[in-house]
Amino acid sequence: MYCHNIGIAHRDVKLANLMFSDAGSTHYGLKLIDFGSGHAFRRSVKEGDKPMKSIQGTPYFLAPELAQKRPYTERCDSWSLGIVFFMLLCGKAPFRGSTDEDTLQAAVKQKVDFDDHFCFSAVSDECKRMILKLLRKEPAKRYTIQHCLEKTLIHGLRKKHHVKKYGEMIVESMKEYQTLPAMTQLAIDAVSFTLPPSALRPLTDAFLECDAHAGAFGMITACDFSFSFAPYIGTPSEVKALFKTIDRNGTGLITYTQFIAVSARSLSKKHLNGKGLLSKSRLHDAFERIACNGSGRIDTKDLLLLTSGPQTNKLEKQLRAHGVFDRGLKFDDFLELISGKRKGSVSKARAPSSSTATTQQQLQLPPPTVANNTSIATDASTPSAPPVAVTSDSTPVAIMSSSSAPPVAVASSSSAPPVVSATSSSAPPFPSV
Repeated sequence: MYCHNIGIAHRDVKLANLMFSDAGSTHYGLKLIDFGSGHAFRRSVKEGDKPMKSIQGTPYFLAPELAQKRPYTERCDSWSLGIVFFMLLCGKAPFRGSTDEDTLQAAVKQKVDFDDHFCFSAVSDECKRMILKLLRKEPAKRYTIQHCLEKTLIHGLRKKHHVKKYGEMIVESMKEYQTLPAMTQLAIDAVSFTLPPSALRPLTDAFLECDAHAGAFGMITACDFSFSFAPYIGTPSEVKALFKTIDRNGTGLITYTQFIAVSARSLSKKHLNGKGLLSKSRLHDAFERIACNGSGRIDTKDLLLLTSGPQTNKLEKQLRAHGVFDRGLKFDDFLELISGKRKGSVSKARAPSSSTATTQQQLQLPPPTVANNTSIATDASTPSAPPVAVTSDSTPVAIMSSSSAPPVAVASSSSAPPVVSATSSSAPPFPSV
């Protein structure tokens, strides 16, 4: 759905190109891979879709128009999806032949026959209707992916309670994210992109539920955002203002990456495997991901390319103020910028009392606080002045904020269609979503 909305046809949807992101994962971990046959198609209000002509794909999954070498649109993916559904339920393809050419001709001439397969006796009529509408010979009458999500049994399977459960804490995280220095926001973006899908599950569920109000567009519109989160934000003007700050590029849409970034502080230690969101090991992984070349230093110009809108100007000012704009960032510089500490600054902080020593030794960023004192996270925070700390998994390492810069708290960002994948440290820092 997301690919079609941004003008990309996959053209080789098949069982072999569907994989789980983690071994044993069955919860929003299914990925569509191998875009080697993918093609960008253009839409024109006056002329309609621009058809594609080259023959791409696998015979069992090819739509009739490709078998007949006719121009085709992205609805060839709808046909392939119908074949996938049929094979998942039956174990066999609906159209088969002794050769590839025979298989293609069967797709053109034969009808789908559920009675020929005993296993379909236990399949609901609604499911059969969906498959038939995806396997219509005429592309114009064939269901699109959006039709499938809005008008079939799939729509009824979407969960409806995650925004209600986490909405207040997500909104609090969104608001606090906007008050952070640009470097801290960028660090959160990078850290959250390294988190496994299981850690992001509550936020992924909330995003998909919110997105569902617009037919699973793959992005959240202003209308979706207001419908889902207005009860936790306030007046219409406040809703509009918060949406605008999250929509960094001014597109009128919030991507999955942006949503995860501003919401990550609502995640608990349980979801984060007992570590703080900005533990030292997580920050080191994020630093290496941004540095990318193994030099142990981040070029500031490359760093600015990872930002957009007002965030770019804020980050440049912060880099110049800390005297690192021209020489690049080492890991120590990276940590100082996140905390707001300048070299040579003396932080004034009273020693922790015995009752709070254990908590402060953990050096974990506090989660957002909500009205009813419930939180996805485990510690409390002070929204008016969220403290900042960077934690180490073994040895505590504190980074105190100076009086010249506001203390900071942290959240995260990610990146991928509504689906997050774990990537190696050698991969580019952010996917295009």
